[in-house]
Amino acid sequence: MNEYNNKTIVVMHFGGNFLRGTEVCLIHTIDGLDAAGYKVILIANQPDVIVSRLKNPPYKLLQSKFPEIMIDRKISFPLLRYVKKIRELTHFLKQEQPSLILTSGGLPCQMGLPISKILGIPIAVHLHHPAAKRYFYFWMIPWANLIIAPSKHTHAVINQKCKIDAAIVYNGIDVDEAFFPAIREMSLRNSLNISQHAVVISTVCALIPHKRVDLFLRAFAIAKPKSRYQLHGLVIGKGPEKEKLNQLAVELGIADAITFIERVPEIPPYHQQVTDIHLLASDEEGFGLSVAEAAACGLPNIVSASGALVEIVQDGVDGIQVHGDSAEHFAQAILQLTESSELRSRMGQAGRQQAVDRFSVTAYKKNMLQQLESLLTGK
Repeated sequence: MNEYNNKTIVVMHFGGNFLRGTEVCLIHTIDGLDAAGYKVILIANQPDVIVSRLKNPPYKLLQSKFPEIMIDRKISFPLLRYVKKIRELTHFLKQEQPSLILTSGGLPCQMGLPISKILGIPIAVHLHHPAAKRYFYFWMIPWANLIIAPSKHTHAVINQKCKIDAAIVYNGIDVDEAFFPAIREMSLRNSLNISQHAVVISTVCALIPHKRVDLFLRAFAIAKPKSRYQLHGLVIGKGPEKEKLNQLAVELGIADAITFIERVPEIPPYHQQVTDIHLLASDEEGFGLSVAEAAACGLPNIVSASGALVEIVQDGVDGIQVHGDSAEHFAQAILQLTESSELRSRMGQAGRQQAVDRFSVTAYKKNMLQQLESLLTGK
């Protein structure tokens, strides 16, 4: 135990102006620390996204940017801004005397680690997804006191690229008050102009290349004319590929059977009242929060057999794992589930049980707190 205030923890986060899986995890972490009696100082570039969802506001809040030094496709070397920000935050935290720094994601670690060494405060980094080796080293992750990974897959990537271990804490889902099976009613479907008789296949993700929403659309286009039932696709998410994907739906002749929604107030109603099958075709996931959320709502999942998705979906039990990147193979999985309501129900029930047993918020908060307190106490 150091000489600092052992009930104050600094959380550093860099994110966008909308809620992602990363922010959901951070919200659960801060709520868990608050419930355990810790004072949380949140330093973030977009704090409103976090604070608006917390049960209680943080003890202190500081909005701050994180200048990044990186050599990737482009060279970013804002050395003066980087040093100035380190000095500014070091002065601030020296006054607060926290006992621990927790960085949410890799980039804030690049700022937090020098500060932790200057002040003699341990630092933990919660990584949410795998990254290229250079990112780990530029972000200074190998020199953190504790690394927390959301899956065995992410742990394996870190270990393989950095030769270091990480604690595994699976992401948490509110399986009691948010994500749960509900009795169907049709008002939300009607508002989206989706037939109550349609079998709806949805994907919930950022519209970026590695999520492969284009593969979702191509598979849907193959499955639609082969199904005995009316199929409808639902894409919930925003990102730089939006226009490209809209155009692809037109080219595939399925635009009238695909609904794109950029942003929704809450995801659960769309799982509970609209969707019959959830599909995520990503070629890389550190966890796959949207898949676990869909399972918690009693939906079967179709996923690519890659990354951590194989840790969430048990092939043939609560969903279907698709190997490779063939749209035809994804279409076959869609047809297997659309043609059997009994199979959807059975897999959905199994997925719900898996979510309750392994991915509850209660388990997440307990495991995260255990890891952080072990670092604080040295036990």
